[in-house]
Amino acid sequence: MKRLSLIFALAMVLIVSYFFVWCGKGKMVSGPENPTKVLADYIEKLYDDPLRTVGEVYAKYLIENDEWYDESECKELIKAPESIKNLYLEKFPDLRDIEDILKSKYKDLQVVDATSFRIGRYVYKLEIEMYDNVHKNNKSKLKSIKLDGFGIMVDPDLFNDCGMGYTFVKKDDKVKVLPVTLSKYNILGPLFFVTYRVEDTAELKKPASVHKGTYLVLTGIFLKEDHESGSPEVELYVQGNFSSLVYNKETNFKFDGGDHIDAAGYERAFPDVNKTGIWYPCSNIAICRLTDDFEQKIIYVEDDKYPGRFAHDDNDSGIYDDYVRKVDILKGYYLLGYSPYFSGYEGVESYMLISHNNPDNNDDVDQRSEVSHILKSTVPTTEVMIGNDSIYDKTYGICYRIKKVTYD
Repeated sequence: MKRLSLIFALAMVLIVSYFFVWCGKGKMVSGPENPTKVLADYIEKLYDDPLRTVGEVYAKYLIENDEWYDESECKELIKAPESIKNLYLEKFPDLRDIEDILKSKYKDLQVVDATSFRIGRYVYKLEIEMYDNVHKNNKSKLKSIKLDGFGIMVDPDLFNDCGMGYTFVKKDDKVKVLPVTLSKYNILGPLFFVTYRVEDTAELKKPASVHKGTYLVLTGIFLKEDHESGSPEVELYVQGNFSSLVYNKETNFKFDGGDHIDAAGYERAFPDVNKTGIWYPCSNIAICRLTDDFEQKIIYVEDDKYPGRFAHDDNDSGIYDDYVRKVDILKGYYLLGYSPYFSGYEGVESYMLISHNNPDNNDDVDQRSEVSHILKSTVPTTEVMIGNDSIYDKTYGICYRIKKVTYD
């Protein structure tokens, strides 16, 4: 009898031990001990878009392993996104370990390092930012959603114009998925976006030569309103130097905190314009070469996924059908050449050449931001403000400080 009891006791020990080992293996799948296994398992759900696939993997992992979360420090992520590699995590998923899996689905994808990959000319670096619900929530939205603890989702600005997406939340140690539409719902509680810092590898880092002539230069920019849910991705497009009828389909004027070549051939530091109601100084960024032979224009576009390239559904009506988006009822500033240097106008239309057709990724043209009648004779030599920098005046969406500079 004692022998049977001993055998029974040993069996129970083995069962309990196996249970703890099994639990340990469960942690190996979803815990910090083997995060790459999480990624490899989850990646079987491969979406057609690698940005969504990889983004969801990291969003789910960060909600499961929340040792990085510090409410007091995370508020800094509203001002500027942070690389996921810099978060307080013992380990994080490493894209290099599943490069073969990714490349089997996405033929043009190349893994660069643990948290970044390249597709064509663009490098996508994983970052995390915090949703500014204090300024985004308002009474006009349909309802409010209260998050349990905090939530994480893939940055909806990458895919659509409505802030639609799925938020991962954790309740009672279980991860749940919550559908949200940020343009319609107020979010109660901290919400984070897994997003990307995008670098264009094709852009020249050093100019071949500096171009002589007189230029419209930007010395300051002031954003009044963000069009979407995350940080704005401000870009300026030019009309006139390429075509008198349409805006260029690509631009080098990306206000993302990087160094870019301006119209005069100089490498300039572009400010990272990610908050409204603040003047961002610019160090004489040449936007276009001035002449009195033809008029030029500039307009502000909030970019989504393809930096420096205008992406839109090509089914819009336009003078060239599938290649142009028509922008109706523009408001803007008409340069006068004398004090007060500009007058407002509205009701005109314009056209944007399309560089990348993507029906689910329509870049937002700010229809209240155009500056027209840009001529050598209408741009002053001393700095002037174009527009009203009161954030309460929503007549126009952006303000500029400009002047003209001659490079000999």
